[in-house]
Order: sequence, then structure tokens, then C-alpha cells
Amino acid sequence: MSMGGTEVSPDVKATFDSIKNHHAKKWAFFEIDRSKRVVLTQSGERRDTKTREEDKKIFEEEVKAKLRDDQPLYILYDFQFTNKAGRFIQKVAFIPWVSKTARIKDQMSFSSAKDAVRKCFTGISIEYQFTDIGEVDYDTLADEVERKA
Repeated sequence: MSMGGTEVSPDVKATFDSIKNHHAKKWAFFEIDRSKRVVLTQSGERRDTKTREEDKKIFEEEVKAKLRDDQPLYILYDFQFTNKAGRFIQKVAFIPWVSKTARIKDQMSFSSAKDAVRKCFTGISIEYQFTDIGEVDYDTLADEVERKA
């Protein structure tokens, strides 16, 4: 799949399907490589979390801690936690990350490819974009996941 000169690698859809359908990974990072292809660059092993605190710890240590201002990413995160009412929630969220301080060229490439990436994520109902590391907040995301679960 291609959009705006950027091609989406088949591993993007395959990774999404494995996370959504089998919860095979906890999270995945995708970026635009030098050949203008959106590719999988990193992923986190599956972990079954029961509480929001366990899930938050993984998000903070393995996702948020790896974000860099100079590296736009498309992120998938598999939220798993039991809410205050005792209901188990498991939802995959799409989190586009592009810092306001990233190079303009990178921001433009990221924005033009985002729709093509989103189309690979069939059935995703949670999308939350961040442009500043100070905005990246697990609780904000988890609240949105809980509302849409």
C-alpha cells in the first residue's frame, strides 16, 4: 500500500493482525525508513497484565522511555487491565508520535503516510496523537481505552 510516495510494508499489517487477534506482542513501533517505506522497527514481547499499574509500568518503561524528538513513530499498544468496576479491558490503540521539534520534512512525510498506515489497522477504534513528550500520558490513553471498551 502506498500513499504520498511512502509505501507501507506488508509486515505492518501482519504485525497489527498478530497483536489484535492473538495479542502476540505488547507493543510495536513503525517508522519511515530511508527508502520511504513504513516498516516495523521494534516490538515488545507479549505480557499479560492484570492491573492498570502493571500495564502502565510497561508503557512507561518500554514505550514512552524510547520516544525521541527526532524520530516520528507509529505505535501500537495492547492495553490490558482490570478497571475499577472489575471488568477486564483489552484493546489495541494506535498512537502516532511526531514531535513538534522534528524536522519539517520528517513531519510532512509522517503526516502524508499516516492515512495509509491507519488503513492497515482495520477495526482500530482508539487513536491518540502526541506531539510533545510531556503530553504522552498512560492514564489519558487508558481512560480513553476504558471509555471505548
